[in-house]
Amino acid sequence: IPVVGISSLESLAYNVKDLVKDNYLVCSLIDAKNENVYCGIYTFNNTICNQLLFTFDNINTIMQKVKDVSANYDKIIFVGDASNIYINEIKTTFTNAIFVANEQNMQNGCSLITAGINAYQKGKFGNSDTLHPVYLRKSQAERDLEKNIKIYEMTELDLSLISPNFNSEFDEFWNISILKDDLKEDNSTYFVAKINDEIVGFAGMKKIFEEIEIMNIVTKVNKRHLGIGTKLLHYLIDNAKQQNVKTINLEVNENNQYAIALYEKFNFKRIGLRKKYYNNTDDAILMTLEI
Repeated sequence: IPVVGISSLESLAYNVKDLVKDNYLVCSLIDAKNENVYCGIYTFNNTICNQLLFTFDNINTIMQKVKDVSANYDKIIFVGDASNIYINEIKTTFTNAIFVANEQNMQNGCSLITAGINAYQKGKFGNSDTLHPVYLRKSQAERDLEKNIKIYEMTELDLSLISPNFNSEFDEFWNISILKDDLKEDNSTYFVAKINDEIVGFAGMKKIFEEIEIMNIVTKVNKRHLGIGTKLLHYLIDNAKQQNVKTINLEVNENNQYAIALYEKFNFKRIGLRKKYYNNTDDAILMTLEI
């Protein structure tokens, strides 16, 4: 059964779609407490919503971001509970602001359904295996956990520690003997992520002339979706920049939606496809990042 994911900010934007005219913007604002705001900026083409900004920050920074995006638009419709909370800040910044009735600032089932139908018709849907929540701000527990994730260059000792249960604890696809061979190559560099000395993930990269090829980013099975992969990818990109490399390439299984979402979050672009690359069955999506 197809499943469509719709953000709360986009759903709010659909509350006011009937008020939108040519060259209008819709700015959805949800209060995140402590003068922080979730913000989404949208345009409408007939009834189809297009996202221009999707972010979280303090109200002053948000006002500047909205100002940057809205420079060439006639009017901005503000919607959401934070539109009332920060009405004075909005009025001070925007003389072309439009505010709506209180009931339109609340989540609406009809708007959510309309947004879902439109997304489905545009082909933006998945299934229960691929759909996952997108949080603009991580929980306090996740932020505390990330502080404890430390990245080190992989050693032979690290490799020996993960070898005994490699397939069950990390990744069935990667063969430990291939990893050992890669680690010995002069142009390869591997890193491990540790939490309290426990190896919870690893990632590898290979320098080929003036480009970097990301070989893998693997997280321990029982530690996934905790930001470990994100931190490893961030570390790889920073390391590539230190080597004055301008391009990073990788390939990812077409069915690995979590990995694809992670790479796209870091602005990797899809540039090609390798048919039946994985086990002579699944296609590989080729992606690249200019840095």
